[in-house]
Amino acid sequence: MLVYRARIFIFSCLFLLLSGCSSTQSMQQSSSLAKAANIHLQLAMVYLHQQQFSAVKRQLLAAQVEHAQNALLDTEWAFYYQSITEDQQALSEYRQALKLSPKSANIWNDFALFLCHIGGYAKAKAAFAVAINSPNNTELALTYMNAGLCAKKYHYWRSAAVYLRHAYQMNPHNAVPLWQLTILAYHQHQYTVAQYYLGRYIHQFNNDAQSIWLGFCMAEAKRDAARAAHFALQIVMHFSHSRAFQRFKQYEWTDGRNNKQRELCRFRITGASNAS
Repeated sequence: MLVYRARIFIFSCLFLLLSGCSSTQSMQQSSSLAKAANIHLQLAMVYLHQQQFSAVKRQLLAAQVEHAQNALLDTEWAFYYQSITEDQQALSEYRQALKLSPKSANIWNDFALFLCHIGGYAKAKAAFAVAINSPNNTELALTYMNAGLCAKKYHYWRSAAVYLRHAYQMNPHNAVPLWQLTILAYHQHQYTVAQYYLGRYIHQFNNDAQSIWLGFCMAEAKRDAARAAHFALQIVMHFSHSRAFQRFKQYEWTDGRNNKQRELCRFRITGASNAS
């Protein structure tokens, strides 16, 4: 969930900005180089998604031949090294990318995600702050969401909630921040707040097994028998082949609010539930 990469569609334009062309002929040559390198980079991203790492490396080397000094190429190298767990190499590539393009909000966002991945929340928070405060950040909602997920990963609940609320307010069509706010409030036993977020999530996005199961668990925690029965009926009628239904049956077989029931109603704080 924390992999949101710099946009390659601006790659050709950035090449032209960095080329320092002094004539129409050199501009045309640079444009041809940019297009060729851009093709290699797009192929590298496809192969990276497919985890074909040897093919990724071939495409990046080919792009490097076309145009060696470019921040987005260094970022792609960072993605590659990160994918094969060569974190020191990835760190070096990110630093080189930021040296070449220190004002790129996308690269700062990606670097912050990397720092979050390798366990440095304080540095990740600082990098997210640079991306958030960047005047050229065209994906501010995404940056806020990533910052919130990172804070949540390291149990900085209050900061996570602030970031995620900003993310949802800026892009109310993205379900992830709203779901994460729901889980966060539920985890902290703020059931009224969680119930509010869940209601908006179900109404706006998805009436699925995991959201209905969360609603049931929330109603049970609040000892709201009527709402619990409402969600239980939906699970039985509409999601009888889901893991939520299996959990519901196990829950019903236990007596009282014991450890087994609490475990069945536990939702992972670092992501969505696995009740579907």
